Amino acid sequence: MPTPSIETLSARLAAAGIPSSGSDGEREVRAVLARMLSTNAIRFADLQLARDLANLRPELKARAGHALLVAALCRALHGGSSFLRTAAAPELLARAAWSPDEDDDANKAAAKAARSAWEAFAAPHLGLFAHDPVVDSFGPGTLAFQRQWRDVDAVNALLGGLRDGAAGSADVAPVAPAFLEGAMRFTFDLDEYQRAAVERAASSRFVVITGGPGTGKTTIVCAILRALLSSGTLRPDQIALAAPTGRAAQRMGEAIIKECGKALGLDDGTRQALRSLGHSTVHTLLGGLAPRFAHHADNPLPHRLVVVDEVSMVGVPLMRALLGALPGDCRLVLIGDSDQLPSVETGAILGDLVGEAQAPFVVRLGNTHRFNGRLKDAAEGINAGSDAVLRAPESRRDGDSWTDGFDAKSPPPEGEFFLRTLPEDAEAAARAAREAVDAWADRFGLCAADGALVRAAKEFRAPVPGEDGTFPATEKSNALFKMLERSRILAAVHGGPFGVRAINRRLSRKRLAAERGKAHPRPLDLPGVPVIVTHNTPDRHLYNGDVGIVVRGADGVPTAVFERGESVVACSTALLPEHELAYASTIHKSQGSQYLNVLVVLPVSAACPLLTRKILYTGVTRAEKRAVLLATDAALDAALARKETRDTGVSL
Repeated sequence: MPTPSIETLSARLAAAGIPSSGSDGEREVRAVLARMLSTNAIRFADLQLARDLANLRPELKARAGHALLVAALCRALHGGSSFLRTAAAPELLARAAWSPDEDDDANKAAAKAARSAWEAFAAPHLGLFAHDPVVDSFGPGTLAFQRQWRDVDAVNALLGGLRDGAAGSADVAPVAPAFLEGAMRFTFDLDEYQRAAVERAASSRFVVITGGPGTGKTTIVCAILRALLSSGTLRPDQIALAAPTGRAAQRMGEAIIKECGKALGLDDGTRQALRSLGHSTVHTLLGGLAPRFAHHADNPLPHRLVVVDEVSMVGVPLMRALLGALPGDCRLVLIGDSDQLPSVETGAILGDLVGEAQAPFVVRLGNTHRFNGRLKDAAEGINAGSDAVLRAPESRRDGDSWTDGFDAKSPPPEGEFFLRTLPEDAEAAARAAREAVDAWADRFGLCAADGALVRAAKEFRAPVPGEDGTFPATEKSNALFKMLERSRILAAVHGGPFGVRAINRRLSRKRLAAERGKAHPRPLDLPGVPVIVTHNTPDRHLYNGDVGIVVRGADGVPTAVFERGESVVACSTALLPEHELAYASTIHKSQGSQYLNVLVVLPVSAACPLLTRKILYTGVTRAEKRAVLLATDAALDAALARKETRDTGVSL
């Protein structure tokens, strides 16, 4: 559905009385607000809130400034901050005006208008919310909704209590050394960082474990659980495994079972106990939806160990609910990569915790075991803001040479990183990006009727699922999913010529064109088409972020299948919940996933607010063996220079 024009949105705002008629700067501010609506920087509900707050104050004169102040605060919240630093508001609004569907000149004009409107109509009225019951200042040069600030205060207090008990507590019994040592026996040796993490978790009520891809986070969880179960310290029903999303929780459970297969000396009882452990989203663990969770301070969780994975995706409100529901004798283990993208909610809990200097409850994992070579060096360089590896002669692949030595069937023994530099001219860059995407699709057989992925999907016939919508995994299904995970295209943005929607449209057309002789097939009628679920649907065992592939069912009906460890979820494409094509997906959606080969596509405009080190790092480190980056020099410079920070207020 196309986005309404600025004029249409402005007219809707006028009809809704936003800002109220007759106020100074009404037309200019309304144009800025309409622009922010068109870029999805704010929502119409935000502006309705601004109008309602203004209507509570009939004496208010500066209604345009009031509306812009509320809009800026809402934009700060949607961007992950807990409050608005008013000094940063002009640039915040300028970034909110950026659109991937417009050229640099139009975006620069919109940014200038946003800054001017702030200086003229909002900056002179920063005191409008003094002692307001909904919005107030919580320090010089700040604005915050009181509800968000109460969440921050509560999280700080609860984390402070955990910090004080991090070195050990009388109500947390340590694991005997013999059991602890036995739990760390695998088919490989744990490194010093991994051993320190297991020892800390076994002797403390609170530990934060952070590390990049392949640093052994799942191995550590397996060892911790093994130590506590084998020693009799905890029973399986006293342990909860959770993650912020359904897909992340599913991956966590699957990964732990897989890792336990590498354990040495694991007795049958402990093995069965590990396999019996459930996993859920944090919301499900707490029982319901915010703010009415079943578990809270007056009805705490019935567990004595809670392990939360992918904590970088947990925001302040959810963390407050989780911490408030922990019983006094419960251990908490938080795990994640602090260099990945933070939560879509307000806050950056993991980054705030890991950033605490010499925090005794934080264990940083320092060795990557998943990939080496230039891929590892590139990831480390991105975090440091350095382009030395990214632009090294052996990494550059200009023109058609980016595919030289590129063997899709045989991944390199060590990680590879290639940079395909796009022209600075927008049209030339878009043309080069399309050619590169086509070359990638050809390499991995994504679209051709006889391509590797398409051929594998055509050869697979999904059996009739059971009543729960699943069937047991087989060698053929495992091979199909391995083929699907062999490659992925990741983009930083949804819209524009370098976005997910454009790439998916292009490759979908290529796939349809490959089926000559068929009478106008739909994409989801064709075997080999990847699809991603965008809405949690527990009754069908499908969750936001699940990626599957279309095959034929036993009755010939197009069916999407999704990997679930030892089982496979099958769903007729006609009954799929909300979904999109998944030849390409956003870097945000890829968090927690791994693919052998990854193509990362950045937008051409250096002004894109999503160009940050974190998004570049997250995209590149989704690759296990090879990452190829498509970017202009200007866009790459902008991403490396922009170290994203959030104003969270979380501090110990």
